[in-house]
Amino acid sequence: MKYYVGIDLGTTNSAISVFDGEEVRIYKSKGQSDVTPSNIYIDKKGKRFYGHKAYEALKGANSERVAKKFKRYMGTSTDIEFAGMTMTPVECSAEILRELMRCLPEDIAQSDDKATVITVPAAFDQRQNAATEEAAKLANIGKVALMQEPVAAIMRVVKNTQKNGSFIIFDMGGGTLDVAIATYFNGKVDVIAHGGIAMCGGADIDRLIVNEIVIPWIKENYDVPSNFRGIEKYEKGLKIALYRAEEAKIELSSSETASIYGSLSIADDSGDEIELDIPIERSEIDDLIVDLENEAIQATRDTIKKSGMSIDAFDRIVFIGGPCNYKPLRDRVCRELGLKAEGLEVNPMTAVSEGAAIFAESIDWTTKEHFRKSSHAEAKTSEDLGLNFKFEARTSADKAKVAVKLKANVSGYTFEIKSVDTGWASGSLELKNGNIVKVPVEKMGSNAFEVFVYDDANRIVKLESNNIVITRTAASVGAILASHSLGVEVSDSAFDDSTSLDFVVREGDKLPVKGQKIFKAKETIKAGTNQALIINVWQGDIITPPTENKFVGTMKIEGTDLEYGSIHAGDEFYFDYKIDEAGALNVDITFPKLDISFNSGKNFYTPEDGQEDMNSIDTIKRISADGDSLLDQIDEYGEKIRDERLSQVEELANKARNLIDTSVVDPEEVKKNSDNIDKAKKILNDIRKDNLSIMRRSEIESAQEYYDSEVAQFASAVEKQEFRNLFNLANNIIDRDDSQFEQVIESIRGKSMIILFKKSDEYVIGMFQYYRARPYLFNNQRIFKQLVDEGTQAIQSGEYEDLRRIIAKMFQIMNSSSGDDRASALANIMRG
Repeated sequence: MKYYVGIDLGTTNSAISVFDGEEVRIYKSKGQSDVTPSNIYIDKKGKRFYGHKAYEALKGANSERVAKKFKRYMGTSTDIEFAGMTMTPVECSAEILRELMRCLPEDIAQSDDKATVITVPAAFDQRQNAATEEAAKLANIGKVALMQEPVAAIMRVVKNTQKNGSFIIFDMGGGTLDVAIATYFNGKVDVIAHGGIAMCGGADIDRLIVNEIVIPWIKENYDVPSNFRGIEKYEKGLKIALYRAEEAKIELSSSETASIYGSLSIADDSGDEIELDIPIERSEIDDLIVDLENEAIQATRDTIKKSGMSIDAFDRIVFIGGPCNYKPLRDRVCRELGLKAEGLEVNPMTAVSEGAAIFAESIDWTTKEHFRKSSHAEAKTSEDLGLNFKFEARTSADKAKVAVKLKANVSGYTFEIKSVDTGWASGSLELKNGNIVKVPVEKMGSNAFEVFVYDDANRIVKLESNNIVITRTAASVGAILASHSLGVEVSDSAFDDSTSLDFVVREGDKLPVKGQKIFKAKETIKAGTNQALIINVWQGDIITPPTENKFVGTMKIEGTDLEYGSIHAGDEFYFDYKIDEAGALNVDITFPKLDISFNSGKNFYTPEDGQEDMNSIDTIKRISADGDSLLDQIDEYGEKIRDERLSQVEELANKARNLIDTSVVDPEEVKKNSDNIDKAKKILNDIRKDNLSIMRRSEIESAQEYYDSEVAQFASAVEKQEFRNLFNLANNIIDRDDSQFEQVIESIRGKSMIILFKKSDEYVIGMFQYYRARPYLFNNQRIFKQLVDEGTQAIQSGEYEDLRRIIAKMFQIMNSSSGDDRASALANIMRG
């Protein structure tokens, strides 16, 4: 490979660099800047502009014709509407990727001898990574691999300063925060831990300035409605205000004072043009971003805790990303963590792109999986002599070892190694198995050597190959760590109504990883039918119920996928998985009895089943309902235990619940609250683990009380005995250090639901009313409304068996990401 390209595809700014094996170069945008703003502008004639020209359009009357911050919606079904048209986040990202490639000289951009690494935040999930890969394919930029942004930053840091020690990468960009803990020793980098926040960056600071400073100032100085949010013309003006706020924020990076200044290109209700002229000081910004800083500092502390290292172990913190140009933010992070504040070690705007280009050189682009190049190689030198030379193919040291590998010793033979680049020669050495020569590796990149072999008469021996190439690198990176846990939703047996996660990777595991799981079908799937084997994958660490985690995707093996035969209940199948260094999951499903296989590229990520639209009121309703559910859990926890983290969960839950009361849909705020729900669930799970005995006893009591009051009256004698057995089992294993207790409790809940669903008309009516009020839980709204009408008619006519069939049909169109435990009934596989 001749050119190694690195792209930082950022929320607010993107950058592109090229590494030639020795030096890395940043290629400037058309505006002659190191970065390209991630904006698209379409003028009234339909002409498209990118980068700085598009960014400049944000400050005028054409701001609504600009697409921006679409990276925040990657992996969702949120449309980007601008200039009278609609694009997806993937399509917008592809446009920026093409624009970045246009920054390169034509010989590089058009070369087939290039490969590109695109960075993604460590906090990105499976869907977001998949969306980034889709954007790269759409942009048609050639060979592409993804890698985590903090790892790219580390590569740039160690190339710049090869200083042994441990350090923290604090990477706050326009949209996300990534934190990584790394050690560097004699050319080897190891990532010990990483963490971060998906929605924490410069864009959030801009929104704070508008919400807390600009809007109050407008209300005080102009004739506007008391609540003008949501009114079209004022929303248009606030888009310009957001641009002006960002300008002032950037100015405050190098000055104590600034002004939010400029026309909003709209008039107030009295006809006066609204012109901003708001003096602002650093101290105001400092006060405004305290909560954001606290969140970022806590994420850093959490990452340090994961590493198992004390703060004294770190000799520095490296700041990456545009917001880190703001010195007060850097100073506070250092002060709170107890680290010495230093100047910027690398260019925070371009370090990720440069590091990605450097990392691209370490990838073996001939492999489909884009594995990294081996640090050792072997030159097959002479088949007649059985002679090979094993050598260090990649090293960060100034010398490398070359070893003789000889199948049978020969007498009187010698060899010599010479440097093609410098003329250095090893001198004549005995050709003997195991002999080692240390050769000088003087320059970065490729260092070429030639091997010469002489027989016992000092005649040169003809060799099939006599070339050795050793690459000197700035550093080698050890294993990259998984940012998230991923698990498959399974039951323990055909008779178990509960499900739990069977993990394929845990957070902190070394990547890449591959393996095989053996599962069984719980149901029979006949060829040609609409029956389906449903394999759900979730992201998170909550073993049971899986629905408390973040939904990744479903792989459905349908009867229509089978050309012949059937998958019978109890049939085994192989789940072969690979997770690359970017954390992307690839799966092959094999049914040995039918001798057929399916790949996850076929039907794993189903857009209609899990992706949410952050502009949708249904998404807001779902988040608000999740907030209510969390508050109920907090009340239950609060009755049994005291834990200060409950107040943190309560704050997150209240913000989510109150989202429904906002007068205008702010997709960034919706996405932030959606992420906060996942965060709150994780915290609650941690609280439960730390108070396990107390919480388990409470859960048994609650389940027993519900059974006695609601279920027992409908249970048969056999069913009552099953419940007695389950409650006895739960009490007997309450102190076990595994998840079997939770699975038993889920089984009790599942059996309770089944009995009530079959035998209690009142319960079935209540279930129908519950779902009728929550349309956001369902994929197909047309079918949902039809089923609601049919269900209402069934209740009016007292046809409760029909109502049961209608609810069963509702389950079939329910989002797997709904977070409703009853959605788990859709998963129909079990452990092998």
